[in-house]
Amino acid sequence: MMMYRMNLVRSIRVAEQQTAQHTSRLLLMLAICFGILLLCGLSTMVRMSSMKRVNTNEVRRIAALRTELENYERMRRQEDANVVIDKADIELLNTLLADRVYWTRVLQSMATHLPDEDPISYWITKFAYRENTKTLTVGGFGYITDEQEQLLALDEYLNLLRADTNFSNVFSTTFLRSVERNDETVGSSGRGVSRERVNFEYNSMRRGTRRR
Repeated sequence: MMMYRMNLVRSIRVAEQQTAQHTSRLLLMLAICFGILLLCGLSTMVRMSSMKRVNTNEVRRIAALRTELENYERMRRQEDANVVIDKADIELLNTLLADRVYWTRVLQSMATHLPDEDPISYWITKFAYRENTKTLTVGGFGYITDEQEQLLALDEYLNLLRADTNFSNVFSTTFLRSVERNDETVGSSGRGVSRERVNFEYNSMRRGTRRR
């Protein structure tokens, strides 16, 4: 008859060691998870505290701005109540508004009505405004056609300016001052044809200004 001996104590010790290792790993994982949760909680608390502090500062700043605005409006109402508009101030303001010249509209009218169709084409080369006489002087030139239509073209141009309210509301009087034929001939580019030039100049005067 054969007999077997088993060391049960050793098996128990091995099982206990494995259980202890498993328990240690579990405790370590629990500690790590708890640490992570603690860090997240601390970070959230810090952010909430910072946001609360920013919100408090903004509320204070808005309150200060509202107080400043109320003080400004109160001071403005007091100043408006103390303002006295003199009749001379009103007359001066009306005079300044009446003397205002909208040069963009004036220059646009001068360029729009200028003859610009071949063979009748004209160009403005200079203009000047004298404040003391309230007179606008405009000069330019054009080419002389075979039909000698320069005077008719310039007369029609000035009539269009007189009829244009953007121009006539500022300069009520417009007249041709001079027309001079230039003896120098100028060749037309690309055509090989020479044409004589005519120089013109006209004056436009503000309302209430006498022609000299």
